[in-house]
Amino acid sequence: MALKYLYVPSGYKEGTSSGTAYGVLPNVANSDLAFVRGSSATRINADGLIETMATNVPRLDYTDGSCPTLLTEPASTNLLHNSGWEGGGALPTDWSYGNSDGTSTPVTSKRGTAINAYRFESDSARHYFTRSTTSVSGTTYTLSIYVESITGSNQFNDIFYRIGGGGTDVFKKDGVVVTQSETVVAGSFYSITFTSDTVESIQFRVGIGVISSNSGNVTISQPQLETLAYRTSFMISAVGAIATRSADTGVVSGDLSSYINSSEGVLEIKAKSIVSNPAQDLRITLSDGTADNRISLVWGTGASTMNIVMDANGSDVFDGGTSGFKNLTGSFNKTNMNTFKIKWKSGDIQVKHNDSTIVLSETDTFTMLGLDSLSFDNATGIRNFEGNVQYIKVYDSITDF
Repeated sequence: MALKYLYVPSGYKEGTSSGTAYGVLPNVANSDLAFVRGSSATRINADGLIETMATNVPRLDYTDGSCPTLLTEPASTNLLHNSGWEGGGALPTDWSYGNSDGTSTPVTSKRGTAINAYRFESDSARHYFTRSTTSVSGTTYTLSIYVESITGSNQFNDIFYRIGGGGTDVFKKDGVVVTQSETVVAGSFYSITFTSDTVESIQFRVGIGVISSNSGNVTISQPQLETLAYRTSFMISAVGAIATRSADTGVVSGDLSSYINSSEGVLEIKAKSIVSNPAQDLRITLSDGTADNRISLVWGTGASTMNIVMDANGSDVFDGGTSGFKNLTGSFNKTNMNTFKIKWKSGDIQVKHNDSTIVLSETDTFTMLGLDSLSFDNATGIRNFEGNVQYIKVYDSITDF
């Protein structure tokens, strides 16, 4: 019948204990999303530049283009000192030369003046920077850089490498697994993920000819080393220091009971997750503020799996009331923007992915009560969504499916 709730990233404000991401419909304070993050964090602003947002300020991120998304991420730390490459000269403070047979020049980053980029040039030689840290056995690490420009034909392992720490490297370009012989292109993030199996010095190498002599020039910025299995947004560390970002949590609406029809409706979400195979599933949930009555879209732990969770009046809904969890048929690229619609009504549950219906064969009966809250978790404060949200809509009738 009608659209009753709409969140589109459009505005925000800073708060002492929490910030606010403004809802669009209804035009009341209860449609806004409360937002908590115990530190500053960076985003890409509308001009394509890195901007640091204060504690508790939601990040409307423009990495994907002209339309902002609401970015939420886990806590992380950049273990590299002086990741913004301050210090002028041919060698930034806190960094060392591995080889210096070419040139390195600080240049204005395409991401703005908050950081520096460096242009590395060599002619059949080796010229690269290093930073080192001691690995912890059993810990997973991700090293990453951003390539701003490049000339010549250089492979991944010509410009970026790590030595020490054991384990097996997984090479990625913009989050997609590639080989170390992948040809480097401008405008992409390159990362190396591995799980250390020893206590040993890890040497981070970035430049030209990091493992053998090479020619060309490449401009690089945003060096980062995290104890995660994937890259997150850039953390700018100061000279002599690391940088830590707190998790984005507490994303929850006000009381929407006057606008949500608990007995039937459609929940529509357009979003992407930060990683395809999270350690635990990620959720966005419409609920009564508890796990008793809830409808969750779930980015599963499998590399291409999506699920839904539905509980009503304190009981599981699916498979005759024996399960609250349903796998969606198909293979989903979760780090791309996808649109999902979940239709709920007793005896009629259906899902669409990018306007194509996913067969569920679910005719379970149930009584959903008191839906009044939207949250970026499982309705109980865990399994926080991590990724980018373009919009969330709630309709009051299944005819809107």
